[in-house]
Amino acid sequence: MEPSAEQISAVEAWLRQNFPAARIESGHSFDREVELFRIRDEKAPAPAKELEISDLAFEDHAVADIISALGRERAAWRLAQEPERRLFLTRELVLALSGHDPRR
Repeated sequence: MEPSAEQISAVEAWLRQNFPAARIESGHSFDREVELFRIRDEKAPAPAKELEISDLAFEDHAVADIISALGRERAAWRLAQEPERRLFLTRELVLALSGHDPRR
């Protein structure tokens, strides 16, 4: 099931807090059942930092738990350190490298 607008907005707000000079884009991938978030720095828009969150994570967990996991897993730091790598938050709320990064 696709995440709700409220769930997506909460993650976007967290990303804006951590990347205040960035534009946040999001979209759903139905074939892979993930929500993809792109963080584009206004001064250096490429490469965009990318974060995928499993639809199952949104189904199984409160959005507050997802936000907490992003903090615990140091997602903002990892995205800033390696902007060329797409990260994936799993159903179990573990942050890993995405196996579906078209840039690799």
